[in-house]
Order: sequence, then structure tokens, then C-alpha cells
Amino acid sequence: MAKGLPKGTSPIKFEKDQGFLHPLPRSHPSRHIYTGKARQYRHRIDGKYTVGFKLHVTLSGDTYEQDRKVIASALYMGGFAFKMHPLIGQKFDEDRSFTIYPKTEKDLLSIVLTIIAGVGGEGVTPGMPSKDGVIVPGTNGLVTYHVERVDEQLLRDMDAAGALSEKSKEKLYWGGHLHQTSIDHIVKNNNGYLSAVGGYGSVRIDAMKFLLKKGPLGFLY
Repeated sequence: MAKGLPKGTSPIKFEKDQGFLHPLPRSHPSRHIYTGKARQYRHRIDGKYTVGFKLHVTLSGDTYEQDRKVIASALYMGGFAFKMHPLIGQKFDEDRSFTIYPKTEKDLLSIVLTIIAGVGGEGVTPGMPSKDGVIVPGTNGLVTYHVERVDEQLLRDMDAAGALSEKSKEKLYWGGHLHQTSIDHIVKNNNGYLSAVGGYGSVRIDAMKFLLKKGPLGFLY
């Protein structure tokens, strides 16, 4: 029996899609966002921002294979939407071992509590955390909390408050100010998605700092 699976439970099966492992069967609740039966929940903040948050789980390369079974079991049994990094025999820390998306307003807290309960007594070892998020208190460094999707009002208010770093300004500014073309690229072309690969990692960090105490897990900080 794989470590972390309840007695009498068969090991979870996965399929690879776009570089990540997704749980089977496709009808399982953990696949509902990817199959279109649900969507990533967008949190309404201060009555004016609509923001998409997510969580990452970071695991040590030393115990990666056994520890990811523990996390996968907890998330799968809870029906949470997740994808898993496919590395086998991983020798380095993986800060995005799991990416987990909320389907409801209360999901983020439920996910954190499920992971804490799931790893209790299992000795799961965290790796180096993701640099564009913040560690969730009480998770021993396993879980990081991230802004993933933003709207135009948030970007404009961050700019007005001086909350954009110089690195973010290099990405968003034209002619010395926040440019509508940059906003439209994020909000309209990418549905609010801040792609770290596309160079928006610093904007994620700035947004996380700006919203930290206002977001769905803000009461933890």
C-alpha cells in the first residue's frame, strides 16, 4: 500500500496532460475545473476587485516520490482540483509539486486544513517555497499562497498606491506610466492570468503583498 493512502484504498491513477499529471477518472471531482464542470473561483475583495488565488505545495527532492503520494491522497479524497508535477526520481526541491485551485469561496482554507491533517504523523518534508507566493502559516513551509488572476481595477489601484515594483513597472509601463495595452494584454487576452513564464512573476508578488490581509486567507497573517 502506498504511503499516505487509507487502508483498503487503491493507488491513485494519473494521466499526463500539458506537462502535468492529472488524477483519474476524469469524472472525479478533482478534475472538474479541467473538464469544464467547475471553474476556478474568483474572490471578490473590497467590493471592487475580482481575484483568482491558488496554492502550491513544495516538496523536498530527498523524499519527493513518497511524500507526493501523501499529498495526492489527501487532495484526491477531498475532491480538490489539483495537478501534480510528473518528476520521478526527483533530486532537487520542487516548489510546484502540486498546484491546487479553489472551486468555492471556502476551498482555500479547506485545502490547507486537509493538507495539515493529511500529513500529520507522516513526516512530509518541504522544499524551498515558490518565490512568487507566501508561506501559509501552520503548514511547516509545505504550502504557499499565490495571486494568479487579477482585474484592471486592481492593477490601477496598485499603481496609484505605489505598490508596483520597478521590475513590474518594466513589464507594465510604457512612456513612464501604466499603459492600457499592458492592462488589456493581461485582463482581456489572458483572462486576468499573470504568467510567471511570461515575465509577470513580479506582478504576482506585488499583488500578493497588496492583498495579503484582504484575501481569503488574510486572517492567518
